[in-house]
Amino acid sequence: MTASWRLRPLAVVDGASALAALRAAEAEGDPFMLALVDRTLPDMDGAQLAAEIKGDATLVAVRMILVSSPPAMAAGDELSRQGFDGALAKPMRKSSLQSAISGVLSGPAARVEPPASWKGRRILVVEDNPGNRRLAVFQLQTLGCTADAVANGREALATLGSIPYDLVLMDCLMPEMDGFAATAAIRALPALEGRKTAILGLTAGALEAYRKRGLAAGMDDVLPKPALLEDLAAALGRWCGENPAESPQAL
Repeated sequence: MTASWRLRPLAVVDGASALAALRAAEAEGDPFMLALVDRTLPDMDGAQLAAEIKGDATLVAVRMILVSSPPAMAAGDELSRQGFDGALAKPMRKSSLQSAISGVLSGPAARVEPPASWKGRRILVVEDNPGNRRLAVFQLQTLGCTADAVANGREALATLGSIPYDLVLMDCLMPEMDGFAATAAIRALPALEGRKTAILGLTAGALEAYRKRGLAAGMDDVLPKPALLEDLAAALGRWCGENPAESPQAL
């Protein structure tokens, strides 16, 4: 199920294998963002594995969801004390899993009900960080959109030259070509003359300062990152509209 959302899952059979995989990925510079932890494992229970993960200073950023049969489900306070960010009951339904992952990775968020008109909207994510890239794509898919991702501004220029998108999410700071330079180059593309594709910048820096730079470069707005699900939904509502007639003309 997670692979169908363009996440990169790895399945292991016990706690020791999980710890080894988490530490290896961290050492390679491509860490896991999330662990789905079964309450009952052959070598330790889910709470023990959670304690091991939270006790490792290199793994403190890993989010965890407990997977358990309903009679063994812990209360919210107990889950938090054990280090879990959420819980799922077995058997897992695809919709429940998607909602849980989105909520945990996006932070606290109100339930978002995307309008039917967003289904199939094409969004391009331009982001050099692999984790942020996967999260943005997953969030957009949760909102019913079709999302592609590239790692820098040069790749964005090449992609926009051949594929029509309704909106671009553009990281402001990237190697090779940053978001400001890429936006200015996109606005100057002959293929886009007379057309308007919304470009929203993403930044972890000082929002107002980056917004001024972004608007000057041709962005339509700048959002803080990682963007919460409801912030992305609000941005889609502004720039894609609930109805196709409300949308800016797409590339």
